[in-house]
Amino acid sequence: MSRAVATVCLVLVSLVGCDVSTSRQTAVVGAIVEGDLAFSRSRPALLEGKYARMARDVYAYYRGSLAVYRADVRDPSTGIGTTRFRADGVLPLSLGDPHPENFGLLQGPDRTLALEPNDFDAADRYPYTWDLRRLTVGMVLAVRASNQGDEDARARAVAASAPVVESTVRGYADALHELAAGAPRARVDTDLGQTVLTDLFRRGLRDAAARAELGALTVLEDDGVRRFRLGVLDPAEPEHALRALPAGVAGSIPALLMAYRDGLQRAPGPRDLEVLDAVREFGSGVASWPRVRVLVLVRGPTDDPADDEVLQIKEELESGADGWLPPGTYYDDPAARILATTRAAWASPDAEPWWGAHPSWLGWPVEIRREAEAHKTLRVARLVGERGTPEALLELGATLGALLARVHASPGPRSGSPAAVIDAVLERDRAGFIDDEVNAALAYALRVEADWSLFRAALRRLGPTLGVPSDAADRPSADVRALFGTPEPVQPWE
Repeated sequence: MSRAVATVCLVLVSLVGCDVSTSRQTAVVGAIVEGDLAFSRSRPALLEGKYARMARDVYAYYRGSLAVYRADVRDPSTGIGTTRFRADGVLPLSLGDPHPENFGLLQGPDRTLALEPNDFDAADRYPYTWDLRRLTVGMVLAVRASNQGDEDARARAVAASAPVVESTVRGYADALHELAAGAPRARVDTDLGQTVLTDLFRRGLRDAAARAELGALTVLEDDGVRRFRLGVLDPAEPEHALRALPAGVAGSIPALLMAYRDGLQRAPGPRDLEVLDAVREFGSGVASWPRVRVLVLVRGPTDDPADDEVLQIKEELESGADGWLPPGTYYDDPAARILATTRAAWASPDAEPWWGAHPSWLGWPVEIRREAEAHKTLRVARLVGERGTPEALLELGATLGALLARVHASPGPRSGSPAAVIDAVLERDRAGFIDDEVNAALAYALRVEADWSLFRAALRRLGPTLGVPSDAADRPSADVRALFGTPEPVQPWE
């Protein structure tokens, strides 16, 4: 345990005494603080935004507390990492954090849309139940957050929590069984007649045709050149804003894009990546809220500003997945990890042909991808009305479970697919496996809800950065401070 984490935990215990709830609160806060040490002492104002967002609702807390899940999986007393169905010696390609909001539409090289995993910050190699349970717990929390404003509809959805988890697990097991038998990897490029996916594809196709990101993020000026809008873009989201970049940072982007281009599946021409403008983005995501994000406007295939493209550069970190099996670290750096996982996890390696990474920009590994309104992400807030019925949620769970199985069935860099090994374990007692996974997800979802309350209480007592002490030695250079910038004021969460 680091000195900063130990200090926070001692303060917490001294404030609230020592009992069972305090012990759990200390564990939760300690895991979160430990996971955020890369941010807390060098950019505390950005970390405030993450914690305020996590405090507002339990699903956002779940999105931002992967470090707690990691600690609990490694702690046998919590039960979330314990299973009768271990696949010893197998670490499949994994997303690391496959909650429902980490799936969405991607636009392939033929401009068609498909449902794919779309967040690889934590992707690495894990035991298969890590991903499966992270998804099923996320489904339970999504069900409980559904139908906001309609308590009767919400009650019906919540009553179906166990069947929704069962549908998710069954979708995973069925798809894995088929893949182990040699079935092809399916691309989900239609809505499958499912209510939630129908809404997702409808909106994605609409915004793809309109190139809606250009209207939302940029303005075509009198000189005929498109540039980013600055400031808060939507008063309904006052923390989300675009700010000017320091000149030195902006000047380094063209060389980065040329290096990134070399790793793409279908590299655009060098002129396509001509930089027209670049800005710092604040207030996006939850877990990644404190990370550096830069939006870059590039020329696209012609001089017509209608086909300009927007790219996002996002700071990356290590996944935290070390130590399961020798050698313990499975990729040379975060960029290599992201490139390997995306290419293998998607139905085809070029599911999003602009998605890439680079091992070092301004001292950080970065992920680079298109910022397109067509790339709609599944959102819990849209699980209302017909999209929030038990039937719609059962369908969604089965589809996401099958997508996760497709990821886990991917061959490793030096080995074949682990699908047959995992499938053989599940087939020993499939009904028992499904029952165990349902019980584990329901129990851990209750723990997450209780942990959210403990987190909020700790935030009140310890302050907006959970009491991590400041240290002048952590103060970054003037150039880095300029890049971190000044985010918009954090909105109250109570």
